[in-house]
Amino acid sequence: MNHIISWHNVNWKRINYYVTKIKIEIYKSSKDGNLIKVRNFQKLLLTSKYYLIKCIEDSIKQTDENKEKLFLKFLSKYNRNLKFKYYKNIHIESNFILYNKIFKTLIKNIIEPEFDGITGLSVKKTIYNLCKVINSEKYIYLFDTKIIGLLNFEFIEFSLSKFPAKYLLLKLLKLKLINSSNDLKNILFDICFFKIKNSLILKNTIVIYYQTNLLIISKKKKYIFYTKNIIDIYLKEYGLHLVSYKLIDIKNQNFQFIGFQFLKKKNKILIEPSVNAKKKIIFQLSKIWKFYYGRPAYEVINAINNYIIRWKNYYKFCNINYSNKLDKILFNQALHFVKRTHPKKGTGWIIKKYFKKSLTNKWMFFDTDPKDGIITLNIFKN
Repeated sequence: MNHIISWHNVNWKRINYYVTKIKIEIYKSSKDGNLIKVRNFQKLLLTSKYYLIKCIEDSIKQTDENKEKLFLKFLSKYNRNLKFKYYKNIHIESNFILYNKIFKTLIKNIIEPEFDGITGLSVKKTIYNLCKVINSEKYIYLFDTKIIGLLNFEFIEFSLSKFPAKYLLLKLLKLKLINSSNDLKNILFDICFFKIKNSLILKNTIVIYYQTNLLIISKKKKYIFYTKNIIDIYLKEYGLHLVSYKLIDIKNQNFQFIGFQFLKKKNKILIEPSVNAKKKIIFQLSKIWKFYYGRPAYEVINAINNYIIRWKNYYKFCNINYSNKLDKILFNQALHFVKRTHPKKGTGWIIKKYFKKSLTNKWMFFDTDPKDGIITLNIFKN
């Protein structure tokens, strides 16, 4: 692949396919216990310019021209290491914010499939297990808590002792840059609690966890607090502890977990995005619209579409319709964006140029992409 690239002409479909395929291979090899294959696939990604392009795109919010310059600077500075040293001799400084963001994304996307294969954790599996427990009449009380703290350096060093970019990861840790990356922290917490749970012998209690979120479920309060105290003892060995305790009666109260809100009604469990999750997406959408002020509408449509796809994939397990209000907010944000882009034009002209009617949606925001033709803004409603 040529080092001189145009960010506008990058074949994202090809890059996403390549990166996703190798991440799946890492996951499968890890699940099968084939560590040699895992390391080989990880090295393949770490030395791939396709992967570097994707990490730059995912890590930073800059113009395409700035991303091109950053890609070329990154290659000129670290190309030899990318090919031969596997990041052993990379020099990083705490003030190189953009480089550090890229490094953290490089590591996170390679660690994640490996440990997902080992722990077997996923949002789908976590929600399935939780609903199965809630539906059982045996369990009444739920103890909601969070894990916080700084993991022991020795534990991280041991867990990732054979990781290809171990030296880079340790440098990030020593500079205290890794603690600002929630994604990396969540993965390391999963690894830690997976080891703890395998050491526990639980009776009359179910423990469900995902990243920093933890639920202890039982039919009696005394079992819950006994289990909580045992878990606290184990966590202290790793430099962690539990906070934000909340005891919930499953039969009478709704509760929030990993961005979802659960409510049990007779034999049915109602699931929808939590209040905080809805507020977060409205805030994130506003940030994206503001970032693209003064730029062509098709650029912001592509950015918003990618965000909505990720959101819908995460919340596809919901059985309550939450989309109408969000779609209304999205329409108003789109209208505000084009009014700001064309301040001297009337509403009628704007509607005619940027909105069209559809069978499924009254108004759809669209624009013409020079590369892909007409593109429309996704909506939350399926």
